[in-house]
Amino acid sequence: MEDSKSRISPGEYSKLRSAFFKHEQRRSFGYKIELTDREKKANEILMAAKNEELAIGFKTPYKFNPSRHFFEAFDNITTSNLFKIIEMMPKGGVLHAHDTALCSTDFLISLTYWDNLWMCHDEKMDQVVLMFSKKQPTIKPDFPPNMLCKWKKVSDERKLKGAKVFDEEFRKRMSLYPVQQFRDINHVWEVFSGIFATINGLLMYAPAWEAYYYNALKEFRADNVNYLEFRTTLPVILSTYD
Repeated sequence: MEDSKSRISPGEYSKLRSAFFKHEQRRSFGYKIELTDREKKANEILMAAKNEELAIGFKTPYKFNPSRHFFEAFDNITTSNLFKIIEMMPKGGVLHAHDTALCSTDFLISLTYWDNLWMCHDEKMDQVVLMFSKKQPTIKPDFPPNMLCKWKKVSDERKLKGAKVFDEEFRKRMSLYPVQQFRDINHVWEVFSGIFATINGLLMYAPAWEAYYYNALKEFRADNVNYLEFRTTLPVILSTYD
């Protein structure tokens, strides 16, 4: 009787490993699909771009996008040949998106150039609340609690700091900035909630809300997404402001 604790030979291991991977492949989605000649050609182009990135990654691991922080590698990813090919390909649907997280940061910044937009923020702009109003708002911001600030026109703040500096600060405010160090999960959630508190003030005005959704559909359409499923709280949207 063979000792059950004895190790298998390298050849047996290789054979078993190969059989395991073949079994996994047979269970994968689309395994039985046979590509047409045109689809095979498209797949060759796609795989060539993928293998090119892999080859670069082996030579210079520090440049390999998948090994880097996503936000730090984002610009390199979006300008890569592989990404451009995938971007042109038809997609299925986007599932479980959220109503105020649909558009790009660039578009959100463009909304801050609209007239009669006011902001209330702390000294470091760690907490920012926005509101459309014809005159200086007098209400106290709902978020964050106990924050003391003075409402100022966004246009005036942008002129004071310069558009480039102001917009970059705002861009950081609209995302979980990659170089920021978080103390713990509670700190992450605090910053995350603050981002949407800022966005909500920008979007709870009907014309901005409509422009936001229209642009979101344009952005998804540009990425060849066929349909979108998202969640919303059906917030109260102001059609006019004082």
